[in-house]
Amino acid sequence: MWILLVAALVGCDEKKSVDASQSNPYRITDIEINGEQERQSWAPGDEHITRWLDAALFASDRGLSRRKEGMNMRVVVHHQVRLEPLRRGARLVVDVDAEARRNSVSSEAPMVTLTASTQYRHLLARGRPTDQVLYALSRTLGRQAVEDVVTQLRLRARVRQTNPAHLSRWITDEEVHASSRRYAIRRALIYAPRNLEPALLEVVESNDEEMVVSAARALHELESERAAYVLMDVAQQLSRDEEYDRYLRVLPLVGQLDAPWVSIYLETVAEAHRVPRVRNRASSLVADRPPVLQDY
Repeated sequence: MWILLVAALVGCDEKKSVDASQSNPYRITDIEINGEQERQSWAPGDEHITRWLDAALFASDRGLSRRKEGMNMRVVVHHQVRLEPLRRGARLVVDVDAEARRNSVSSEAPMVTLTASTQYRHLLARGRPTDQVLYALSRTLGRQAVEDVVTQLRLRARVRQTNPAHLSRWITDEEVHASSRRYAIRRALIYAPRNLEPALLEVVESNDEEMVVSAARALHELESERAAYVLMDVAQQLSRDEEYDRYLRVLPLVGQLDAPWVSIYLETVAEAHRVPRVRNRASSLVADRPPVLQDY
């Protein structure tokens, strides 16, 4: 009887501890909208963004809320709509960036900042469309962009409100927006829960290159025994896929590995890679590495 009672009490305590680590939805109390000072007559204005933002926030209370009590946050949104001329036709581009930040900060109430950004583009037929067409398109894309940004902020808020032991679920969930999964990786690195490394190793087997790179970097920060092999596989795959910008971000991580074969790899890249900027970066990494001591 006592054993059952103790077990029940422990279960209640565990449930309370989990709930305590998941705060109430962050309450959005203030909204600031910053658009272009000079905009086209057919482009949505600050009043449209405000209305769409309110509608998106009221659609759900998960993570963020306009109704429930919780930690007060302020949202600042920057938006821009432009028409880019092309050789044949034009392209309508909508950019929306948002930042949600805690209103008051103290030693007991640390800073909380959530950011999100998105860009929507629509290719237009040859010739400039009428203002009526641009009016309809810009509002359709603008509303979609605002809803996308709110979704990203909401997911980041939920990640931040998650018990650190459960962050691996966000990391491995392929249905979640990739940027929020990367945010979950950054959050998990702060706490380094025991299930983080298996989750990262699962991610590096996925087809999302951005997630693979983020997971490989995280394994390196964790000083995982698998980090060296994962980073090398990622680097070689990025090079084969001609993803040179991302390859150049991974290459310095490879250069930090303490293994003799790393110097050989970097020297090979510095001498034989067909892209000059890759060769130059590899050469600088070789120069920065300490000499390899050989046994005689």
